[in-house]
Amino acid sequence: MIEACADEDAAVIEAAAAALFDSAVAVAVADPHQAQQPIWAEEARFVAQAVAKRQAEFAAGRNAARAAMRKLGGRNVAIPAGPDRAPQWPIGWHGSITHNDRWCLAAVTRGAAHLGVDIEVATPLNPDLLSTICSPEERARIAGSDQTMQA
Repeated sequence: MIEACADEDAAVIEAAAAALFDSAVAVAVADPHQAQQPIWAEEARFVAQAVAKRQAEFAAGRNAARAAMRKLGGRNVAIPAGPDRAPQWPIGWHGSITHNDRWCLAAVTRGAAHLGVDIEVATPLNPDLLSTICSPEERARIAGSDQTMQA
């Protein structure tokens, strides 16, 4: 979990998010309130009818994803949305794009690993959800951190 104030800069958030993963995952952050590189034609059709705020979030997320891919030696490519609105990653890539009212964050990796990221307000998680959303390894790591905090 990353606890960040709304006014922290992208570099701080990016570094904190990157620390959650090993070196096979690259992370990039973009500010949807700032000017963005234009999105690709293959991407634009998915937000053509959207309100300006959604278009800005989409562009910032796609630009963050491309920036993260470049960190792992990837090329700038279109990342269109599929029928379920999820990013359609190039062959051999997996990733996740998220946003809140202040930031867009993308995490990407090559190979078979799937991953997901989400930016949310830090609130306690219902412990009953852990077995649904966490792997056994993640649950063990969480239990270990709880033991450390109690010591």
